[in-house]
Amino acid sequence: MYVGHFGVSLALKKYDQSLSLGLLFFAVQFVDFLTPISIFLGIENARIVPNFVEASYLDLYDMPITHSLLGAFIWAIATYFVFRYFVLRSSSDTDAEKLRASLLMGIAVFSHYILDFLVHIPDLLIIPGIDFKIGLGLWNYYLPSILIEAVFLLGGFLVYNQTTPTGSDVRSKYGMHVFIVVLLLVNFMLVTPHPLPGVDILGASLILAALSAFLSEFLPDISGQDALTKELTRRNILDASLVVIFSYAAGYLIPMFVGYAAIPGFDTFIHELVFLLALGIGLLTAGITSYLVAVYRSSTSG
Repeated sequence: MYVGHFGVSLALKKYDQSLSLGLLFFAVQFVDFLTPISIFLGIENARIVPNFVEASYLDLYDMPITHSLLGAFIWAIATYFVFRYFVLRSSSDTDAEKLRASLLMGIAVFSHYILDFLVHIPDLLIIPGIDFKIGLGLWNYYLPSILIEAVFLLGGFLVYNQTTPTGSDVRSKYGMHVFIVVLLLVNFMLVTPHPLPGVDILGASLILAALSAFLSEFLPDISGQDALTKELTRRNILDASLVVIFSYAAGYLIPMFVGYAAIPGFDTFIHELVFLLALGIGLLTAGITSYLVAVYRSSTSG
């Protein structure tokens, strides 16, 4: 599963408004961040197989560390302890608040395996070393794969939208709506049986971050009664969009270089990489500049 994981992040935000949405986005994709590293190091193994199933070209045939039930549980427990006793160690939060935030992060990490179970073919181990694999196999069917991603993402957004305060201005109220729509569009690029000039994913993610930054707006006026809630909304969108960049850059760039090197047209792929990186970075730079100008104007209008 791809963007559907982010629906879990959005829903979990309900239980701790102080917890960064970006951290929750990171947590639900944590094992996918580890996957390309483990493949690159030869710890795990996967293949790019065009038309492997209707909704994926990834044959994840040897993933005992990142995509097993026991592995997911261990990573979740490790995340809980790291946040509870290291990340939040010097926080001024109460013990109950630290416990809640750490539990939410652990749940977010573990949720990845549960959602993957719905779409993967039987390639998910229960216990490493025991050759028994599970998966409901929705990736065998293109339309259901697209729909289940949308259901989880939109369901999580519905919970988020009902429980997270926003400012009264148009951008604060609807910026996250546009963010979700763009995620759904990116999903159509991800759920595919063909290895795209796959770096389009990276380019789309960079553009997504810039677009989200513009829409969350750089609040030209961050003073007034709604300042806190508008800032909260802006931070949520920016945090989440930056993690989306990291997710698709770190999570797909390494295996793309490893896998596509043997595919005809790799030179063209490199040219697309340079072009899309330039475009994405340009848009992101424009967004950051716009934000700095807005903050400066706000501070000088005093």
